[in-house]
Amino acid sequence: MRIWVLWVPACCALFLVLAPSSWAGKKPGKSAGEREAWIQELGLSKDQQARIDGIRKEHRELMKKIKAERESLVKDLTKLVKEKTADADLQGKVDALHGLKKQVGEAMDKYMENLRVVLTPIQQAKFALWMDKHRGAKGKHTGEEE
Repeated sequence: MRIWVLWVPACCALFLVLAPSSWAGKKPGKSAGEREAWIQELGLSKDQQARIDGIRKEHRELMKKIKAERESLVKDLTKLVKEKTADADLQGKVDALHGLKKQVGEAMDKYMENLRVVLTPIQQAKFALWMDKHRGAKGKHTGEEE
């Protein structure tokens, strides 16, 4: 019975780590046309585009590293659960997964701050509005009207 007490938090931690990492470093749209529209909407200069491309590349590399570490932890945790390992060993892996979730959050915060530094105040405002529109405003998820 005790194994389930740890398994449920492990699954929750995995979900929380998986979701942000799947979003990290993506272009602001699914197609090149949408990316171009985003660039035009913000009015990015060629220099800004180049700087943002560098920031995105660095962020993607970090997120790939975190993803690989998460996959390793999940593999280890799966093995430990199947072997009905002691709670302390399981808790260590669960704690490590929570630590990765924190790393993802910190990486995303740094990524967003690095992007903001490149943008002018008007571009920052446009970017904030774009993020709100494309990532979903909280009201949209509660059934409220726009």
